[in-house]
Amino acid sequence: MKQRFEYGNEQYEVKLLSRQPLVLSLSGEDGAEHRLEPQISADRIRIGDQTLPLRVSKSGDQIWVSIGAETFMLRKAKGARSQHQKDQAGFTAPMPGKVVKQLVQPGEQVEAGAVLLILEAMKMEHRVEAPTAGQVTVFHCKPGDLVEMGFQLLEFQVNET
Repeated sequence: MKQRFEYGNEQYEVKLLSRQPLVLSLSGEDGAEHRLEPQISADRIRIGDQTLPLRVSKSGDQIWVSIGAETFMLRKAKGARSQHQKDQAGFTAPMPGKVVKQLVQPGEQVEAGAVLLILEAMKMEHRVEAPTAGQVTVFHCKPGDLVEMGFQLLEFQVNET
């Protein structure tokens, strides 16, 4: 999963390489890529041998990140969405919730309408279904995970006809 953010006048791409352990890739407009392996608790982040206070908050389209004495304001990058992003738009969490069940395995062939994942939000179950025949290529969450609204739950590949 990847996201593009603006910080000041520059754009950065953040890729989630692994959840356990958390591994991120950060690249800027200069093309240089940096691998990060932070260890995050509720209010602290460990990067390398430094442990610093961490606070993240969101206001509208702004994400405020405070690490130690530094505060950064990020904004999701604007611009045209790729076809892949448009194709995957139906596989985001419609609201904050908890992943209850993963009903298929990555690579398993499914028919249109097959339930892929169940998300519980506001004491209701939300069924994520296959729009057409195809397969889930990767899940970005597992049962028990708490996800935010807009979180990319999975990636789906449509069968070629």
